[in-house]
Amino acid sequence: MKFIIQNKTILNFLRTFPITNRFVSKFAFIFLLIIIYSGEVRGEEGSKNETPIIRSINLVRFNVFTDEEKIFGIKFSYLNRLHVITRKNIIEQELLFKVGDSVDLDLFRETERNLRKQNYIGSVKIVSEPNPDGGVDITVYTRDLWTTVVGVEISRINDENIFGLLLQEQSLLGTGSPLSLGWNQNVDGNSWKLSHLFNRIRGTRWEFGTFARKGPAREFQYLFTLDRPLYSLDTKWSYVVQLNNSYLTIKKDTAEEFLEKSKSQRYSFSRVIGRRFIKTISTLSLFVEDSETDISQQKLREIAGFVRFRSFRFAKTTKLNKMERVEDIALGASLGFGAAKAGAIFQGDRDFWRYTADQTLAFPSGSKTWIFQKLLYTTTFENNTNINTIWEFDLKVFSKIFSKHTLALHAFTGSRSNLDERTDFYRLNDIRGLRGFTSSDSLSGEKVFLINIEDRIFSDLKFLTLSLGGVIFIDAGNTWRENENFQISDLNYSAGFGFRWELSKSASARITRVDFAVPLERNRISFKNVVISIASGQTFSL
Repeated sequence: MKFIIQNKTILNFLRTFPITNRFVSKFAFIFLLIIIYSGEVRGEEGSKNETPIIRSINLVRFNVFTDEEKIFGIKFSYLNRLHVITRKNIIEQELLFKVGDSVDLDLFRETERNLRKQNYIGSVKIVSEPNPDGGVDITVYTRDLWTTVVGVEISRINDENIFGLLLQEQSLLGTGSPLSLGWNQNVDGNSWKLSHLFNRIRGTRWEFGTFARKGPAREFQYLFTLDRPLYSLDTKWSYVVQLNNSYLTIKKDTAEEFLEKSKSQRYSFSRVIGRRFIKTISTLSLFVEDSETDISQQKLREIAGFVRFRSFRFAKTTKLNKMERVEDIALGASLGFGAAKAGAIFQGDRDFWRYTADQTLAFPSGSKTWIFQKLLYTTTFENNTNINTIWEFDLKVFSKIFSKHTLALHAFTGSRSNLDERTDFYRLNDIRGLRGFTSSDSLSGEKVFLINIEDRIFSDLKFLTLSLGGVIFIDAGNTWRENENFQISDLNYSAGFGFRWELSKSASARITRVDFAVPLERNRISFKNVVISIASGQTFSL
């Protein structure tokens, strides 16, 4: 079959590719054909065995606390009266099967994973029982999490006191839609922010999110997102529309100065071709931004395409990143290629090509070890000059050598050359993985190497609903300038221990970490500078 392109706009678009990148031209041409003429790719169907039919679906919903959970003889279950349990129709919307469908165990497992992704659901179990008529009856068991959070922030940065309040509800009135309201006060004045996500608009798979922030003086930002995601392995289309508007000001000697004003829109859609566990995902997106500062104005118009070849596998485990909850691990391999174009052809001020490629691999090694690897490469040419090239390699290994210990290893290296104004340096400090050093140590550059080794300890200790644990670690890393060579002798080392805790019944709970680290100097420990870092989440995770 031959395809003849008569549209001169498309031909002119393809001709704008640099001559030295003709293979990219071919890629863009193929990508357009995939988008326009994509059809369903089906494997050969083998002989079909008769499968039972779903005759009924029953939902059993449990509240947050059980009657057995108590302290000093007082049952936690009394708190259930303050929590609105997730509504039945909200859970039904997440089911990937219905009455009359044939039993599909893959869809049962995927439904469990999708429900566990929801912040308001703690545990899920789908059980099937034979029906006298030859079909099956399905029962879906779910247990809610506590969805209301009231937080207080008190901190001091650069000799300035910061005070804040946060009110967050992860499932407003049991609808599964989160609402968050925050207020903050500092030396510049008061600020507030509001965010809300409408899940499953009118029973569909569409989601609508809003975010608004009002800062001191005339500073403000608002964001709207309309999204239909790839909600299952059988979904073939997804769409995203995002509108962002921000106006930032700065105070100087009580006089307001204009700093930055920007408006942006992003539109994208994806098409999935292939079977459930082996597929190709093609994405086409358009990004439009108008920005203005006190010294310049700029219009950016960018169109991008990306193709990813992906295979899927899944595993279920515990005690990798979280204390008690089930962790769903996405395994398999992927390979992706993309290109983006901005320029006068789209009435923009900047004229560049950006090419991207990435590769990921996630697989088990034995029954207790998981390996995750990612390789990223991107390069940008503006006016036929390379203005930015980035490559990064990331490796994570988790091994559950004992029932309550997980040995975790993280290795990361990267390089950024010809940095433009939108690309920052690599930085290492106590929050970014090198825990014996702070931001005042000025470890920043265009090249980086970092390795972390941790023994994560998951104990049986609990206080109320607080699960407790710890970690013993050693870190090594450094950064280099673009013209400097990597040297093992340049590495900085630190070691220490830390504490971990997690509110096991809270929807918004992430592990909180407190680490105590000391730098290692010439193979000896120096206690001159003990660095204490406090943050949420593990130092590295899946």
